[in-house]
Amino acid sequence: MAIVEIVFTAAVALLLLGGVLFFFKSGGFGLLVDNHGVNGDNSIAIPWQDYVFAATAPIFSLMGWEASADLAEETKDPRRSAPRAMFRAVAVCAAAGLIVMAIFIAAIPTSVPDALEHPNMMFWIVESHFERVTAVILELIAYASLLGCIVANVAVATRLVYSVSRDGLLPFSEKFGKVSPGWQTPVNASIALWLMCLAVQVVGAGNIFRITSMAVIAYYLTYALTMLGVIVGHKMGRIPEPPKGAGYFGLGKALVPVASIGFLWAMAVVTLYLTPAENHYIIGYFAIALGMGAALTGYAWWALKSGKAKVPVTEVTEEVSARA
Repeated sequence: MAIVEIVFTAAVALLLLGGVLFFFKSGGFGLLVDNHGVNGDNSIAIPWQDYVFAATAPIFSLMGWEASADLAEETKDPRRSAPRAMFRAVAVCAAAGLIVMAIFIAAIPTSVPDALEHPNMMFWIVESHFERVTAVILELIAYASLLGCIVANVAVATRLVYSVSRDGLLPFSEKFGKVSPGWQTPVNASIALWLMCLAVQVVGAGNIFRITSMAVIAYYLTYALTMLGVIVGHKMGRIPEPPKGAGYFGLGKALVPVASIGFLWAMAVVTLYLTPAENHYIIGYFAIALGMGAALTGYAWWALKSGKAKVPVTEVTEEVSARA
């Protein structure tokens, strides 16, 4: 279904591009560099908060790409394929998002303020230039693809709950870390995750934007903490060098500088996203999620210290221990 969505979206974007260049009476690509004031009035300056808010909008298209690493255990030769998959995911998300966004903005049939009044701007633009049936097809494909994304995210989250419970790092790990003999899947972990998602939906009062905004902050803080963990681990000598051979990825001496830049960038994204007053409500929701995460982290720490949990020693850990 994802391939169908990509192909259809690309086809619609190409049609819109041809229309913008040759047929449509729209703002064109000049809208991308329009620096006039509010509603085109140069005497009214655009508030700086608007620039910040606009700059953070693309972060929705740059989250979740690390799912290729979360499912690395299910791939062949992950130490070679996972890094390449992550690079490709970031490159495709960035390029596709930029190009498609530019084409749709250029195809706005009236004005930007008029376009902002429509909650589903993309569908409105398509319907304005083509028949209603084209917009309906795009909507159906988008909804089906969204469902596919939900299934993929649930699969990743279920895998994480199962693997962490297998090591005894979650409450009720003996239940969540089991595979159903009949279904051959971690059914208990799936049910627990479904109940958690339902609870989040209820707390969010059905407003999906509240949930996704909170998830964005959680994602980028996770990225920042991962970079911080890499820096600390490198200083302690616990980050192994990549195996020798073709196809293995490693940063070498650039590891700490790149990780430092990544940490600062992720923290800047979080700060800028929470700066506008319109996003201050996210802090309260995220505080609840952060408290739950801190409680689970505390439990995992206690389980490791008490011997209740034991993380299996991997080949990489043994290599690092031998060098230490």
